[in-house]
Amino acid sequence: MFNVPLKIAIKFLFPQIQGTIGFVKKTSLLAKVALSLSIISLIIVNSLSNGYVHAFKDKVMSIDSHINIYKNDNNKISENEVFEITSILDSLDSIDEYYVEAYSKAILKDHNYSEGVIVKSIIKSKSKKIHSLIRTKKIDLLSENECVIGKGLKDKLFIDKNSKITLLNTDFINSGVLYNAGLTSKVMDHIYYGVSDLDKSIIYVNKIDFSKTFNDDSFDANSVKIFLNNIHAQDTIRSVLTSKFSQINLELEVATFNDRHNTFLDTLLDIFKSISIVIYILIAICLFNLTSSIWLIVESKNKDIEVLKFCGMSNFNIYLIFLFISLITIIISFVFGFLCSYFLVSFQNYFQIFNISSDVYVVSKVIGILDYKYIAKIFGILLFCSPLLSLIPFMKILGFTKKKYNV
Repeated sequence: MFNVPLKIAIKFLFPQIQGTIGFVKKTSLLAKVALSLSIISLIIVNSLSNGYVHAFKDKVMSIDSHINIYKNDNNKISENEVFEITSILDSLDSIDEYYVEAYSKAILKDHNYSEGVIVKSIIKSKSKKIHSLIRTKKIDLLSENECVIGKGLKDKLFIDKNSKITLLNTDFINSGVLYNAGLTSKVMDHIYYGVSDLDKSIIYVNKIDFSKTFNDDSFDANSVKIFLNNIHAQDTIRSVLTSKFSQINLELEVATFNDRHNTFLDTLLDIFKSISIVIYILIAICLFNLTSSIWLIVESKNKDIEVLKFCGMSNFNIYLIFLFISLITIIISFVFGFLCSYFLVSFQNYFQIFNISSDVYVVSKVIGILDYKYIAKIFGILLFCSPLLSLIPFMKILGFTKKKYNV
Protein backbone atom coordinates (compact mmCIF):
# COMPACT_ATOMS: atom_id res chain seq x y z
CA MET A 1 0.00 0.00 0.00
CA PHE A 2 2.80 2.43 0.94
CA ASN A 3 5.49 1.07 -1.34
CA VAL A 4 4.30 2.72 -4.58
CA PRO A 5 3.59 6.21 -3.09
CA LEU A 6 7.01 6.12 -1.32
CA LYS A 7 8.88 5.30 -4.53
CA ILE A 8 6.98 8.02 -6.44
CA ALA A 9 7.68 10.53 -3.63
CA ILE A 10 11.42 9.78 -3.82
CA LYS A 11 11.29 10.13 -7.62
CA PHE A 12 9.51 13.50 -7.32
CA LEU A 13 11.82 14.69 -4.55
CA PHE A 14 15.07 13.97 -6.39
CA PRO A 15 14.44 14.81 -10.07
CA GLN A 16 17.15 15.26 -12.70
CA ILE A 17 18.48 18.85 -12.87
CA GLN A 18 17.15 20.28 -16.05
CA GLY A 19 15.01 23.28 -16.93
CA THR A 20 12.10 24.04 -14.62
CA ILE A 21 12.63 20.82 -12.63
CA GLY A 22 16.19 21.90 -11.82
CA PHE A 23 14.86 25.18 -10.41
CA VAL A 24 12.34 23.23 -8.30
CA LYS A 25 15.11 21.04 -6.90
CA LYS A 26 17.24 24.06 -5.99
CA THR A 27 14.27 25.72 -4.27
CA SER A 28 13.59 22.54 -2.32
CA LEU A 29 17.28 22.30 -1.34
CA LEU A 30 17.30 25.87 -0.04
CA ALA A 31 14.20 25.14 2.06
CA LYS A 32 15.92 22.07 3.54
CA VAL A 33 19.09 24.02 4.30
CA ALA A 34 17.12 26.84 5.95
CA LEU A 35 15.22 24.35 8.13
CA SER A 36 18.47 22.56 9.06
CA LEU A 37 20.12 25.84 10.08
CA SER A 38 17.12 26.73 12.26
CA ILE A 39 17.26 23.30 13.91
CA ILE A 40 21.01 23.72 14.49
CA SER A 41 20.43 27.13 16.09
CA LEU A 42 17.65 25.81 18.33
CA ILE A 43 19.64 22.80 19.56
CA ILE A 44 22.82 24.86 20.16
CA VAL A 45 20.95 27.58 22.10
CA ASN A 46 19.34 24.91 24.27
CA SER A 47 22.62 23.04 24.81
CA LEU A 48 24.48 26.24 25.75
CA SER A 49 21.69 27.15 28.16
CA ASN A 50 21.93 23.71 29.79
CA GLY A 51 25.72 23.91 29.85
CA TYR A 52 25.82 27.34 31.46
CA VAL A 53 23.28 26.43 34.16
CA HIS A 54 25.21 23.21 34.91
CA ALA A 55 28.59 25.03 35.06
CA PHE A 56 27.13 27.87 37.16
CA LYS A 57 25.56 25.51 39.69
CA ASP A 58 28.65 23.31 39.84
CA LYS A 59 30.94 26.27 40.49
CA VAL A 60 28.74 28.28 42.84
CA MET A 61 27.69 25.23 44.86
CA SER A 62 31.35 24.52 45.65
CA ILE A 63 31.51 28.05 47.09
CA ASP A 64 28.04 28.69 48.44
CA SER A 65 26.81 25.22 49.48
CA HIS A 66 23.44 23.49 48.95
CA ILE A 67 21.96 24.83 52.19
CA ASN A 68 23.05 27.82 54.27
CA ILE A 69 22.11 28.35 57.93
CA TYR A 70 22.45 31.85 59.36
CA LYS A 71 20.79 34.50 61.52
CA ASN A 72 19.04 37.65 60.35
CA ASP A 73 20.70 41.08 60.50
CA ASN A 74 24.21 39.52 60.47
CA ASN A 75 23.80 38.34 64.05
CA LYS A 76 26.26 35.65 65.06
CA ILE A 77 25.50 32.05 65.94
CA SER A 78 26.81 31.37 69.44
CA GLU A 79 29.12 28.46 70.33
CA ASN A 80 26.28 26.65 72.11
CA GLU A 81 23.99 27.09 69.11
CA VAL A 82 26.76 25.82 66.82
CA PHE A 83 27.02 22.71 68.99
CA GLU A 84 23.24 22.11 68.80
CA ILE A 85 23.19 22.67 65.03
CA THR A 86 26.09 20.33 64.31
CA SER A 87 24.59 17.65 66.58
CA ILE A 88 21.47 17.71 64.41
CA LEU A 89 23.52 17.68 61.20
CA ASP A 90 25.54 14.68 62.41
CA SER A 91 22.30 12.72 62.82
CA LEU A 92 21.17 13.19 59.21
CA ASP A 93 22.42 10.61 56.68
CA SER A 94 21.50 12.82 53.71
CA ILE A 95 24.27 15.31 54.57
CA ASP A 96 27.66 14.63 52.97
CA GLU A 97 29.57 17.62 54.29
CA TYR A 98 29.22 20.74 56.39
CA TYR A 99 31.46 23.42 57.79
CA VAL A 100 30.91 26.25 60.27
CA GLU A 101 32.25 29.57 59.07
CA ALA A 102 33.08 32.86 60.75
CA TYR A 103 34.15 36.00 58.92
CA SER A 104 35.07 39.63 59.56
CA LYS A 105 36.28 42.71 57.73
CA ALA A 106 39.97 43.46 58.08
CA ILE A 107 42.84 45.53 56.71
CA LEU A 108 45.77 43.83 55.02
CA LYS A 109 48.66 46.09 56.01
CA ASP A 110 52.20 46.43 54.72
CA HIS A 111 54.62 49.32 54.29
CA ASN A 112 53.84 49.21 50.54
CA TYR A 113 50.06 48.83 50.65
CA SER A 114 46.91 48.89 52.73
CA GLU A 115 44.02 46.79 51.41
CA GLY A 116 40.51 46.08 52.71
CA VAL A 117 39.84 42.31 52.87
CA ILE A 118 37.43 39.71 54.23
CA VAL A 119 39.01 37.33 56.73
CA LYS A 120 37.32 33.95 57.17
CA SER A 121 37.91 30.95 59.36
CA ILE A 122 36.48 27.43 59.54
CA ILE A 123 35.36 26.86 63.13
CA LYS A 124 34.30 23.26 62.60
CA SER A 125 33.90 20.88 59.67
CA LYS A 126 32.94 17.31 58.91
CA SER A 127 32.56 15.34 55.69
CA LYS A 128 31.71 11.88 54.37
CA LYS A 129 32.36 13.07 50.84
CA ILE A 130 34.12 16.30 49.87
CA HIS A 131 32.11 18.80 47.80
CA SER A 132 33.52 22.19 48.79
CA LEU A 133 36.71 23.92 47.72
CA ILE A 134 37.34 24.62 51.40
CA ARG A 135 37.77 20.94 52.21
CA THR A 136 39.59 20.24 48.94
CA LYS A 137 42.24 22.83 49.82
CA LYS A 138 42.24 21.62 53.48
CA ILE A 139 41.71 25.15 54.75
CA ASP A 140 40.04 23.78 57.88
CA LEU A 141 43.41 22.22 58.82
CA LEU A 142 45.41 25.47 58.91
CA SER A 143 47.73 25.76 61.90
CA GLU A 144 48.12 28.87 64.00
CA ASN A 145 49.79 31.80 62.22
CA GLU A 146 49.09 30.24 58.82
CA CYS A 147 46.78 31.57 56.14
CA VAL A 148 45.51 31.01 52.60
CA ILE A 149 44.80 34.03 50.39
CA GLY A 150 42.74 34.54 47.24
CA LYS A 151 44.63 34.23 43.98
CA GLY A 152 43.45 37.65 42.83
CA LEU A 153 44.82 39.21 46.02
CA LYS A 154 48.11 37.36 45.58
CA ASP A 155 48.49 38.56 41.99
CA LYS A 156 47.38 42.10 42.72
CA LEU A 157 49.75 42.70 45.65
CA PHE A 158 52.52 40.30 44.53
CA ILE A 159 52.34 38.26 47.70
CA ASP A 160 54.57 35.19 47.45
CA LYS A 161 54.10 31.83 49.09
CA ASN A 162 55.76 31.57 52.54
CA SER A 163 55.81 35.36 52.90
CA LYS A 164 54.21 36.94 55.96
CA ILE A 165 51.23 39.30 56.02
CA THR A 166 49.70 41.46 58.74
CA LEU A 167 45.94 41.68 59.28
CA LEU A 168 44.34 44.44 61.38
CA ASN A 169 40.88 44.32 62.91
CA THR A 170 38.77 47.22 61.60
CA ASP A 171 36.73 47.29 64.82
CA PHE A 172 39.32 49.30 66.73
CA ILE A 173 36.97 50.16 69.59
CA ASN A 174 36.33 46.54 70.54
CA SER A 175 39.73 45.10 69.60
CA GLY A 176 41.82 47.81 71.26
CA VAL A 177 44.12 49.30 68.68
CA LEU A 178 46.73 50.31 71.27
CA TYR A 179 47.32 46.80 72.53
CA ASN A 180 46.26 44.68 69.54
CA ALA A 181 48.54 45.30 66.58
CA GLY A 182 46.83 42.60 64.57
CA LEU A 183 47.60 39.13 63.29
CA THR A 184 50.76 38.12 61.46
CA SER A 185 50.35 34.99 59.33
CA LYS A 186 52.48 33.00 56.95
CA VAL A 187 50.99 32.52 53.46
CA MET A 188 50.81 28.75 52.87
CA ASP A 189 48.88 28.69 49.63
CA HIS A 190 46.35 30.57 47.50
CA ILE A 191 42.74 29.68 46.68
CA TYR A 192 41.08 30.32 43.35
CA TYR A 193 37.29 30.53 43.12
CA GLY A 194 37.19 32.06 39.65
CA VAL A 195 35.03 34.92 40.94
CA SER A 196 37.04 38.14 40.70
CA ASP A 197 35.55 40.02 43.67
CA LEU A 198 36.02 37.01 45.92
CA ASP A 199 39.54 36.12 44.75
CA LYS A 200 40.71 39.70 45.29
CA SER A 201 39.45 40.03 48.87
CA ILE A 202 39.42 36.63 50.63
CA ILE A 203 41.85 35.42 53.30
CA TYR A 204 41.44 32.27 55.43
CA VAL A 205 43.15 31.99 58.82
CA ASN A 206 43.32 29.47 61.64
CA LYS A 207 40.27 29.47 63.93
CA ILE A 208 42.29 30.26 67.08
CA ASP A 209 43.97 33.22 65.36
CA PHE A 210 40.59 34.41 64.14
CA SER A 211 39.05 34.04 67.60
CA LYS A 212 41.81 36.10 69.25
CA THR A 213 42.00 38.86 66.65
CA PHE A 214 38.48 39.22 65.26
CA ASN A 215 36.02 37.31 67.45
CA ASP A 216 36.60 38.49 71.05
CA ASP A 217 38.19 35.14 72.00
CA SER A 218 35.00 33.27 71.16
CA PHE A 219 34.13 30.67 68.54
CA ASP A 220 30.87 32.26 67.45
CA ALA A 221 30.03 31.76 63.77
CA ASN A 222 28.27 33.62 60.98
CA SER A 223 26.92 30.69 58.99
CA VAL A 224 26.84 26.92 58.54
CA LYS A 225 27.34 25.60 55.00
CA ILE A 226 25.79 22.22 54.17
CA PHE A 227 26.35 19.90 51.19
CA LEU A 228 23.87 17.11 50.48
CA ASN A 229 24.33 13.74 48.81
CA ASN A 230 21.28 14.59 46.67
CA ILE A 231 20.97 18.21 45.54
CA HIS A 232 17.31 17.64 44.62
CA ALA A 233 16.48 17.05 48.31
CA GLN A 234 17.16 20.67 49.31
CA ASP A 235 13.54 21.53 50.15
CA THR A 236 13.03 18.28 52.06
CA ILE A 237 16.15 18.76 54.20
CA ARG A 238 15.28 22.41 54.82
CA SER A 239 11.87 21.33 56.17
CA VAL A 240 13.52 18.74 58.43
CA LEU A 241 16.06 21.25 59.76
CA THR A 242 13.45 23.98 60.29
CA SER A 243 11.31 21.54 62.26
CA LYS A 244 14.21 20.35 64.44
CA PHE A 245 15.39 23.92 65.12
CA SER A 246 11.91 25.02 66.16
CA GLN A 247 11.70 22.11 68.62
CA ILE A 248 14.72 23.43 70.52
CA ASN A 249 13.76 27.12 70.06
CA LEU A 250 16.57 28.03 67.69
CA GLU A 251 15.68 31.06 65.60
CA LEU A 252 17.65 30.46 62.42
CA GLU A 253 17.21 31.06 58.71
CA VAL A 254 17.61 28.03 56.44
CA ALA A 255 18.11 28.97 52.78
CA THR A 256 18.62 26.54 49.90
CA PHE A 257 20.81 27.11 46.87
CA ASN A 258 17.66 27.43 44.77
CA ASP A 259 16.30 30.14 47.08
CA ARG A 260 19.46 32.20 46.70
CA HIS A 261 20.14 31.80 42.99
CA ASN A 262 16.95 30.77 41.17
CA THR A 263 15.98 34.38 40.42
CA PHE A 264 19.21 34.87 38.48
CA LEU A 265 18.91 31.50 36.73
CA ASP A 266 15.24 32.09 35.84
CA THR A 267 16.14 35.46 34.32
CA LEU A 268 18.92 33.83 32.33
CA LEU A 269 16.65 31.02 31.12
CA ASP A 270 14.03 33.58 30.08
CA ILE A 271 16.66 35.18 27.83
CA PHE A 272 17.45 31.81 26.23
CA LYS A 273 13.72 31.10 25.85
CA SER A 274 13.24 34.44 24.09
CA ILE A 275 15.98 33.51 21.63
CA SER A 276 14.35 30.09 21.14
CA ILE A 277 10.98 31.71 20.38
CA VAL A 278 12.60 33.73 17.58
CA ILE A 279 14.13 30.53 16.19
CA TYR A 280 10.75 28.75 16.41
CA ILE A 281 9.29 31.56 14.29
CA LEU A 282 12.10 31.02 11.78
CA ILE A 283 11.30 27.30 11.74
CA ALA A 284 7.64 28.12 11.04
CA ILE A 285 8.76 30.30 8.12
CA CYS A 286 11.00 27.47 6.90
CA LEU A 287 8.10 25.02 7.07
CA PHE A 288 6.01 27.45 5.03
CA ASN A 289 8.84 27.56 2.48
CA LEU A 290 8.85 23.77 2.45
CA THR A 291 5.14 23.82 1.66
CA SER A 292 5.85 26.18 -1.21
CA SER A 293 8.63 23.92 -2.51
CA ILE A 294 6.32 20.90 -2.32
CA TRP A 295 3.73 22.89 -4.26
CA LEU A 296 6.35 23.67 -6.91
CA ILE A 297 7.10 19.95 -7.15
CA VAL A 298 3.39 19.32 -7.65
CA GLU A 299 3.17 22.00 -10.35
CA SER A 300 6.17 20.51 -12.17
CA LYS A 301 4.62 17.03 -11.98
CA ASN A 302 1.02 17.90 -12.92
CA LYS A 303 1.00 15.62 -15.92
CA ASP A 304 2.48 12.73 -13.97
CA ILE A 305 -0.17 13.12 -11.27
CA GLU A 306 -2.94 13.19 -13.87
CA VAL A 307 -1.56 9.98 -15.36
CA LEU A 308 -1.55 8.36 -11.90
CA LYS A 309 -5.20 9.36 -11.34
CA PHE A 310 -6.09 8.13 -14.81
CA CYS A 311 -4.47 4.79 -13.99
CA GLY A 312 -6.73 4.47 -10.95
CA MET A 313 -4.61 5.76 -8.09
CA SER A 314 -6.86 6.91 -5.26
CA ASN A 315 -6.79 10.36 -3.71
CA PHE A 316 -5.48 8.83 -0.48
CA ASN A 317 -2.45 7.35 -2.24
CA ILE A 318 -1.80 10.68 -3.96
CA TYR A 319 -1.94 12.34 -0.54
CA LEU A 320 0.56 9.72 0.70
CA ILE A 321 2.96 10.87 -2.03
CA PHE A 322 2.86 14.42 -0.64
CA LEU A 323 3.07 13.11 2.94
CA PHE A 324 6.20 11.08 2.15
CA ILE A 325 7.75 14.10 0.42
CA SER A 326 7.17 16.16 3.59
CA LEU A 327 8.43 13.41 5.90
CA ILE A 328 11.57 12.72 3.87
CA THR A 329 12.35 16.43 3.63
CA ILE A 330 11.88 16.99 7.37
CA ILE A 331 13.84 13.86 8.35
CA ILE A 332 16.77 14.81 6.10
CA SER A 333 16.78 18.38 7.45
CA PHE A 334 16.51 17.21 11.06
CA VAL A 335 19.21 14.52 10.81
CA PHE A 336 21.59 16.97 9.11
CA GLY A 337 20.80 19.66 11.72
CA PHE A 338 21.24 17.26 14.64
CA LEU A 339 24.56 15.86 13.38
CA CYS A 340 25.93 19.37 12.77
CA SER A 341 24.78 20.47 16.24
CA TYR A 342 26.38 17.42 17.85
CA PHE A 343 29.65 18.11 16.02
CA LEU A 344 29.68 21.84 16.85
CA VAL A 345 28.86 21.30 20.54
CA SER A 346 31.50 18.55 20.87
CA PHE A 347 34.06 20.74 19.08
CA GLN A 348 33.35 23.66 21.43
CA ASN A 349 33.48 21.47 24.54
CA TYR A 350 36.82 19.97 23.53
CA PHE A 351 38.66 23.00 22.09
CA GLN A 352 36.88 25.88 23.89
CA ILE A 353 36.91 28.10 20.79
CA PHE A 354 34.67 30.66 22.52
CA ASN A 355 35.09 31.79 26.13
CA ILE A 356 33.35 34.34 28.34
CA SER A 357 34.59 36.50 31.19
CA SER A 358 34.18 34.92 34.62
CA ASP A 359 34.25 38.45 36.10
CA VAL A 360 30.85 39.05 34.48
CA TYR A 361 29.30 35.58 34.02
CA VAL A 362 30.89 33.71 36.98
CA VAL A 363 32.01 30.86 34.69
CA SER A 364 34.53 31.22 31.88
CA LYS A 365 34.22 27.97 29.97
CA VAL A 366 31.37 27.79 27.45
CA ILE A 367 30.12 24.22 27.36
CA GLY A 368 27.11 22.64 25.69
CA ILE A 369 24.99 19.82 27.07
CA LEU A 370 22.65 18.20 24.59
CA ASP A 371 19.17 17.51 25.96
CA TYR A 372 18.02 14.49 23.97
CA LYS A 373 14.47 14.73 25.31
CA TYR A 374 14.28 18.29 24.02
CA ILE A 375 15.73 17.21 20.66
CA ALA A 376 13.19 14.37 20.44
CA LYS A 377 10.45 16.92 21.21
CA ILE A 378 11.59 19.11 18.29
CA PHE A 379 11.60 16.08 16.01
CA GLY A 380 8.12 15.10 17.19
CA ILE A 381 6.75 18.60 16.51
CA LEU A 382 8.21 18.57 13.00
CA LEU A 383 6.75 15.12 12.30
CA PHE A 384 3.38 16.34 13.59
CA CYS A 385 3.56 19.22 11.11
CA SER A 386 4.20 16.87 8.17
CA PRO A 387 0.54 15.88 7.53
CA LEU A 388 -0.45 19.57 7.57
CA LEU A 389 2.36 20.52 5.19
CA SER A 390 1.37 17.80 2.74
CA LEU A 391 -2.36 18.54 3.06
CA ILE A 392 -2.12 22.04 1.57
CA PRO A 393 -0.57 21.05 -1.81
CA PHE A 394 -2.81 17.97 -1.93
CA MET A 395 -5.95 20.12 -1.56
CA LYS A 396 -4.68 22.44 -4.27
CA ILE A 397 -3.99 19.64 -6.75
CA LEU A 398 -7.33 18.04 -5.89
CA GLY A 399 -9.15 21.32 -6.54
CA PHE A 400 -7.17 21.89 -9.73
CA THR A 401 -8.03 18.41 -11.04
CA LYS A 402 -11.76 18.78 -10.26
CA LYS A 403 -11.92 22.13 -12.05
CA LYS A 404 -10.18 20.66 -15.07
CA TYR A 405 -12.52 17.69 -15.28
CA ASN A 406 -15.59 19.90 -14.74
CA VAL A 407 -14.59 21.96 -17.74
